[in-house]
Amino acid sequence: MKPPSSLKTIVDISYAILLIKWIIGLLVFTYILFGGRLKLFAGYISESFTMAESKTATIIFFAIQLLVSALFIYAVHIIRSLIKNFNTGKLYTKYQISGLKLTGQLIIVVTLVNGLLEFIYEALFKNHLGIRLNFENGFGSFWFVIAIGLFFIYLSRIFANARQLREENELTV
Repeated sequence: MKPPSSLKTIVDISYAILLIKWIIGLLVFTYILFGGRLKLFAGYISESFTMAESKTATIIFFAIQLLVSALFIYAVHIIRSLIKNFNTGKLYTKYQISGLKLTGQLIIVVTLVNGLLEFIYEALFKNHLGIRLNFENGFGSFWFVIAIGLFFIYLSRIFANARQLREENELTV
């Protein structure tokens, strides 16, 4: 079964945009880190960058954010690889099973860490400590994204079970 070419195209475009956005973020972060000033809208980014109580905390926060973004980009890269692998016509391979599971795990980790980073950002940079339970009505909802990650893990288990059944079926024939 061949996946639709529009799926591959959408994932490829998303991957390219995410990668470009990450590289630009890394360059801007590095530029500001070494004392550069970048004018956006009404103020300078470097002024808000140094306004935090601790410059070290700010650096660590943005470095972790870049790392989490890289993990998300890696998850999209795995999805791209899985789509290419599905195009070969072979199903239930070990590569597909591990790729689906890893994608689900990465989606969950990225979502949880983003939630934690949002909490830390509010506490450190806005001096506001609190926990909110948001139930958004969109595909970007925290709980929906966690469910998508769990779905990928469940799908990997289905693929593993189908692989085992196929191997048993081949042995009986």
